[in-house]
Amino acid sequence: MILHEKFQVNLLIIFERVCPRSARFCLPVFICLFFASLNPVKAQQANASIDYARYPYWIVLMDDPKANFFEVQKAFDAFWAGKQMPPEENDIIGEQGKMLKNTYFNRLFNAKELKEQQEREQLAFACKRYRHWVLITEPYLLPDGTIMSPEQRLILWQNHLSELNGK
Repeated sequence: MILHEKFQVNLLIIFERVCPRSARFCLPVFICLFFASLNPVKAQQANASIDYARYPYWIVLMDDPKANFFEVQKAFDAFWAGKQMPPEENDIIGEQGKMLKNTYFNRLFNAKELKEQQEREQLAFACKRYRHWVLITEPYLLPDGTIMSPEQRLILWQNHLSELNGK
């Protein structure tokens, strides 16, 4: 036997003698629970100071119906500060030949360039979606930056409709 294997066997024998069967089962469970309980603490600490410049949080915030409009706008501006905005569809006419196709050869030999191209395309789509989201949500903004709920929008529409019918 190699020294390393003898050491492992000796550790197992010592562990079996010291720990009863119930402890051998419970110990891994307690260790897993301990590490699982640390994750929410990290998540809460991370939410306290979010660095909007490193990751496009504005994409996630747009999907949140309770998101603050000004917070989403701040995240968008912070992410694109010092970066070049991706070109829109109208800006890339004639550049289709320069783009890499998602073929086996390109995935094998141009993986980095292909991944960067796909990320640029996703960010371009997200920017377009953000601009549309701004146009859609701006009429329903409250002064503190919250966006009206669908129920509030319905009430606003019914009031507007009753004013038009009342005239």
